[in-house]
This record gives sequence, structure tokens and C-alpha cells, in this order.
Amino acid sequence: MDRDIQFIIDEDRRLARMLDEAKASARERIEQHRRLTEEKKRLELERIQTEFTALTEEKINGIGAARERELEKIRQKNRDLVGNTDLRNKTAGRIVSLLLDNR
Repeated sequence: MDRDIQFIIDEDRRLARMLDEAKASARERIEQHRRLTEEKKRLELERIQTEFTALTEEKINGIGAARERELEKIRQKNRDLVGNTDLRNKTAGRIVSLLLDNR
């Protein structure tokens, strides 16, 4: 074979190997980018879930605390009513009046 033809064949093979290596390198970079993007998405989703959970717990705790305050107000009102001697005397007087009226 002529040296020029052999040179062209060798050069073609060398360029083909370089092209294959460049393709493999590009595939690897694309795969690395894809994995990195997936990891970023996963971390962002975890952050959002954690934040949502914290906000949900905060809201639930706030609602529970508000209910507990309202319940304590009601209990205090009941204690005040039971302990109110004027109201007790009026109620007892009204009961006696009704009993006497129904005789």
C-alpha cells in the first residue's frame, strides 16, 4: 500500500477513536449532570416536606393551644357560676317559689 493511503487509514482510525472517546465522555458528563439534577430535586423535595411538616405541626399545636385556652375559659366560667353565692341563692329562691306555686 502506498504510504499516503496508509496514513489516511491510520488517521481515520485515530479520528474514529477520538470521536468514540468524545462521545463516551459526553455521555458520562450528561449522566453526571442528570444524577446531580436528580439529587438537587430530591434534596429540594425533602426540604419542602420538612418545612411543610413543621408548618403543619405548628398549626396543629396552635389550634390545640387555642382549644385548650377556650376550654380553660369555659371551666373558669363554670367554677365562677358554681361559686357565685348570689346566683345560688337566687336559684334556690326560684326553686322554692316554683315548688310553693305548684302546691
